[in-house]
Amino acid sequence: MIASWSSPLENISISLDINQFSLKRFVTFFCLFLLSFNFLFAQGTATCGSTIYDSGGLNGNYSVNELITTTVFPNNPDEKVRFEFIYFETEDTFDTLTVYNGDTTASAIFGVFSGNLISPSITSTHPTGALTFVFESDTSVNYGGYEILVSCQQISEGQYVSVDQS
Repeated sequence: MIASWSSPLENISISLDINQFSLKRFVTFFCLFLLSFNFLFAQGTATCGSTIYDSGGLNGNYSVNELITTTVFPNNPDEKVRFEFIYFETEDTFDTLTVYNGDTTASAIFGVFSGNLISPSITSTHPTGALTFVFESDTSVNYGGYEILVSCQQISEGQYVSVDQS
């Protein structure tokens, strides 16, 4: 065997025997195989007072095979970031938006959102005041995605802030 490759996205495995393919053919095959997939991996930050959209923007659908991580920090140390979902529509169960209460994906999870909903607003309770979200889409169906209004709220010491269910 000259090569083996596995995809974590679809449990695809490719194994090639040296007796069946030359190295040149393998490289050509492998490159063409990878070009047949559309992957979007992104990482970024946003600021309070901004609106966050999926990769399709305001009027388009998000793409397949996305993995986008965005962290929002408050403008001032005495503020907490608040997300308000204006629009949310993803492929139910398969395309998800995970919101973390903090500045990394190691922070506690506020919720995992999928499907059609206008979810509750979410305000950080983390000492940094930050929220992180990870959007992940699978290899097939895509929808309108999301529009999230980001704001900062001034929080007094000891004030409890959590998910607003109204």
